[in-house]
Amino acid sequence: MPPEEDEPPPAASPPTFEIWPSHWDVWQLFTRCATQWHHAGTDGQATGLRYDAVRLVARLMKIPFTMDLLDDLQVLEDEALVIWAEQRAEALERLEAERGRR
Repeated sequence: MPPEEDEPPPAASPPTFEIWPSHWDVWQLFTRCATQWHHAGTDGQATGLRYDAVRLVARLMKIPFTMDLLDDLQVLEDEALVIWAEQRAEALERLEAERGRR
């Protein structure tokens, strides 16, 4: 067998994107707060960030917690919630399609 057929497929590289310097602090804060989400429901869906914890992380990172920062953070938070909802809907569709084939 040729070597290329014997090797696993290459891992997909993560998407790259540009972050404007004016958004760097909020991006850093958002990614550092990955574990600071409220969860609800039987499946533990994220419902929003824990702002008390976010404020503490911002202080530790020496990022001023201003209204502009909060506004930008909420844009990222809202988009994350939309993406996760879409992913849940797609997963549910796949499950329902799989059940339909049985």
